[in-house]
Amino acid sequence: MIVVVKSYIRNKKIVDLPAQTAELLEAMGFHVKHWHNAMLTKTWEEDTLFEGTVKKEKSRKSFFRRLCEAKGAPRIDSEIVLCAEK
Repeated sequence: MIVVVKSYIRNKKIVDLPAQTAELLEAMGFHVKHWHNAMLTKTWEEDTLFEGTVKKEKSRKSFFRRLCEAKGAPRIDSEIVLCAEK
């Protein structure tokens, strides 16, 4: 089984949903074999003609996630891909 999960924010604190999901899978008789971190953001530096080196960031987050982060919520920059076997 492959499950894609992401942490979320409750009361301005991060809830570790991937760890809770892995624990639930283990309780159901699955064995979590792999835990992959899939980044939702990419940061790189780019040389420009007039400004020198500029840092750029591409984010693949939902509108609501970006809105919460703009209001001061902690950043969630990755989602977890759990690979489990029974």
